[in-house]
Amino acid sequence: MGIATAIVEEVLFRGVLFRLMEEKLGSYFAILISGVIFGFAYLVNEDSSFLTGLGITIMNVFIIAAYMYTRNLWFPIAIHFVLILP
Repeated sequence: MGIATAIVEEVLFRGVLFRLMEEKLGSYFAILISGVIFGFAYLVNEDSSFLTGLGITIMNVFIIAAYMYTRNLWFPIAIHFVLILP
């Protein structure tokens, strides 16, 4: 389940959303907007809070940086999977 979640979220947020925004707005705005959207997406969880969303947003910025460095989705997928392990 964790692997599927990591793959789907990374393909959706990095592979589609971030890349499209990066083409239109540039890297810096795409990082900011994509990070905030990803953080807000986690706020719908039952036990989430503003602090949780903020932490996830910050973590997402580092995952985006990993994607920008490699331009390969498997690296952020691996990072995401490791971060959600219990």
